Amino acid sequence: MGEEFVKIKGKRQSSIPQADVELVSAAVRHVNFAEMNEAYVDPKDGCMDIPRDHPSLSISIVKKGKPKTVSFYTGCHGPTVPVERLEWLARTIDIMARTASLVEE
Repeated sequence: MGEEFVKIKGKRQSSIPQADVELVSAAVRHVNFAEMNEAYVDPKDGCMDIPRDHPSLSISIVKKGKPKTVSFYTGCHGPTVPVERLEWLARTIDIMARTASLVEE
């Protein structure tokens, strides 16, 4: 949800076409999402380098009625932080959900 320093404030949403749900599910399995920590946002989560001018993201998945959310501050880096996997998954979901249409350039 855009709150500050964004052109469009408030909540925007999209959905993934049913035909693409299995592709997203495969991407979630590919990055071992189920094994990730709930957060990668500060030093207790493994962040060693934390510049304070990056966006955050959260990815929530519900499988067999059980939700799992991973929150990620994109400035968080460290040897135990799966930066590349989280960024790849977020881009993949954005492509499948066609979220670019929600962002005004």
